[in-house]
Amino acid sequence: MRYSIILLVVFICSLNHPGNFCTEFLLSSVFADEEVFKPREKKFGTEDEISKQSTSHKPFTLINQDNEPVALDSLIGKPLVMSFIYSRCSMPDMCPLIMKKIVQVQKGLKKEYKDKVFFAIITLDPEYDTPKVLREFGNYYRVDYDNLIFLTGKKDDVDYALNHFRVYYKVESPGVLAHTMETLVMDEAGVIRKDFPASFWKPEDVIEEIEKIIEKWEASKDEND
Repeated sequence: MRYSIILLVVFICSLNHPGNFCTEFLLSSVFADEEVFKPREKKFGTEDEISKQSTSHKPFTLINQDNEPVALDSLIGKPLVMSFIYSRCSMPDMCPLIMKKIVQVQKGLKKEYKDKVFFAIITLDPEYDTPKVLREFGNYYRVDYDNLIFLTGKKDDVDYALNHFRVYYKVESPGVLAHTMETLVMDEAGVIRKDFPASFWKPEDVIEEIEKIIEKWEASKDEND
């Protein structure tokens, strides 16, 4: 059944966007490595790297929209929603739709949950998406910077982070990228609890997942008090 759905998406994709790499990405990402779309409980590093603080583990340090360094490990401590876009994306059903839905999630959260969750949006195009560009991009979508950051940085550092989270891209032409799409919802320990692929997900489903994580987190804190 799952493969039938994938093949249907591939067929629709080829009709709507003939000649681009969307079909290639769907097939290569799903059939070549099925683990990409399975639920994962993967932290920012492996359990061994985290527990031993191995020096071989390259730190995830990027730059936010205010040109400030951000170690992604520093985001561990509260539930986190992470997504991947690039500002020059012109496909209305891809990055622009993801951004609209992220803002809907921000606005749809109950007031008491706003300070208990964080959003991080990593660019796929760091050479163009400078902090200034990302700040203007966020302003355009009217994101709430109280609990959201955009992240960019040196290309090698961004590529390392994208590879870690199994997000892939390919340059089709200058300023145009074909890429996989994922929105990850992590718990307070940095473990991925839900993976929403592509842009078909509903904001209310992400909100529901966030609220479940927060409720479980708060219940565990009460038990430990």
